[in-house]
Amino acid sequence: MIEIRGQVSIELLITIGVILVLFIPLLFLIYFKAGEANEQIMQVQAQVIAIRLSELSNSVGNAGGNSTVMAEVYIPATVKNISIESFETGAEITVHSITSNGPTDIPGLVKFNVAPAFFEFKNPGLTRFDISNENGKIEIKLIK
Repeated sequence: MIEIRGQVSIELLITIGVILVLFIPLLFLIYFKAGEANEQIMQVQAQVIAIRLSELSNSVGNAGGNSTVMAEVYIPATVKNISIESFETGAEITVHSITSNGPTDIPGLVKFNVAPAFFEFKNPGLTRFDISNENGKIEIKLIK
């Protein structure tokens, strides 16, 4: 009878090798999909900023008088700045962000006149805005 020494060890090494060949590509796939999911979450957060600031500006405009609202929003890492442009019939609050597909602009429309402004963000985090109505003109200020 011929004995093969180490047969169990060789079979165990082959089994571990097959498992590694299957799981290493899956780990890479999960890593890249997680990055895409994080970017999509940050884009949704940027949309929330545009919607929240524009809706609160509309609320302050509808309230009339010298009304004021404080808004707290989370600024994700992809958002670089927010610009406010005023037109004859209203204003547009635009959130500018950078994604893997390039720059993205997310608008929020306001039906009242808003003072033009530009806010730049270097670090992500919770940010407060003061939205006030003074003499029929809405003003948005960044509170540090």
